[in-house]
Amino acid sequence: MLSCFAKVKGIKSWCGIVCIANFFSAAMATTATPWLTLLKSNMRDNPNAGYVTIATVENSRPRARMVLFSGLVERDNKVGIAIKTSSLSRKVQNADNEFVEIVWWFEDTATQFRFGGPIDYENHPEERDRLWSRLNPAARSQFFYTGGLDKSTSGVEFEKQNAAFQKSPNVPPDMFHYGVVYPDSVDILNLSSLERHLFEKKEGDATWTEASGYAPPVVSTTTSSETCK
Repeated sequence: MLSCFAKVKGIKSWCGIVCIANFFSAAMATTATPWLTLLKSNMRDNPNAGYVTIATVENSRPRARMVLFSGLVERDNKVGIAIKTSSLSRKVQNADNEFVEIVWWFEDTATQFRFGGPIDYENHPEERDRLWSRLNPAARSQFFYTGGLDKSTSGVEFEKQNAAFQKSPNVPPDMFHYGVVYPDSVDILNLSSLERHLFEKKEGDATWTEASGYAPPVVSTTTSSETCK
């Protein structure tokens, strides 16, 4: 998996604009995951749509935040959506359970994807190191921050962060995690055509079912269903 970083409209470089067109592989081109073709088509048509919203439930309350898309992961005949995070973040520390929902909006094609399922902070060494190697120094350094709110970006906690980063800039700290959502439901809505697709898979079942049809965006419904072949 590859990513690129750039300054866009004043966004600081540590945010890292992800070039999602780089996240394809030959293996994924032949996967049986039925929603993947629609996702890849939208990724190609929206090459700068690198941000997704991930929602958790923490202390019985919903929490949502924008995060950077960090690639597609294919493992055990499943395709997942990857993000990077710190083990000290609230979405890791305070989540009531492993279930999340990711919302990905593609502006140029007016299409929304919703991925629901458990998130796995699997941290396979090879995948973790590969993701770390693609980060620029500013993006890496943030994962060495262990304090709370500081008075300024030149405060004590930021000095500690910089000192820890300078000691081992090429080795990811223990706090650096990557999480992968292997969805068991994918809801796709095209606002231009009002076409909807809902893919669902039961736990332990490799077969996806699809419901598709047309409805206004305020209605959560589809009109037909069949098992995906």
